[in-house]
Amino acid sequence: MARQPQFGVGKRRLAKGLGNVKTWLFYKRSFEGLMRRLGRTEFWNPIMALTPDSASKTARPTRSWTIVPQGRGDLGDRMSLHLHAAPGPVVFIGTDLPDISVTDIRMAFDELERSDAVFGPAEDGGYWLIGLKKLPKTIDPFHPVRWSSKHTLDDTIRNLGAGAKITLLDEREDIDDLDAFKRWSSARRKPCT
Repeated sequence: MARQPQFGVGKRRLAKGLGNVKTWLFYKRSFEGLMRRLGRTEFWNPIMALTPDSASKTARPTRSWTIVPQGRGDLGDRMSLHLHAAPGPVVFIGTDLPDISVTDIRMAFDELERSDAVFGPAEDGGYWLIGLKKLPKTIDPFHPVRWSSKHTLDDTIRNLGAGAKITLLDEREDIDDLDAFKRWSSARRKPCT
């Protein structure tokens, strides 16, 4: 699930502190990096659901990705649409965390062999990844959810029901504002030990 990189569109909280040009460059590089890294695998069928919907018609074709429109409604409506259309388990990510790796996605699919759902919790109360198994009875974990709030993860887990087997991955920080960007940028410059 991603927004087509466009100058001055999206990532407004980050742009407030970082500026429009640096924010656009950061988002564009993050978007392209995720597509490059996560599209080269035989383990899943990568689908990029783009907003605005018209972007899916004008996006550069790629051999590794199927590009589709996200659809209408809030984030929950759009993810529900893609969840119900998928033939098997689904792992959703966004572009707020540029370091998501093939290993992260593989781990999520592996966990779905034992769990009904897998979440990568975000420090702000949301999630950087959600994976869902296709169950005999299709559930809609995305309604009601208080999106972009400290309640997003809790609301989604509650919607899965008391009997759902849930796995949590490592908590990470979305890059939504200047402070988060600085922490991410600083961590990238530290030598590996």
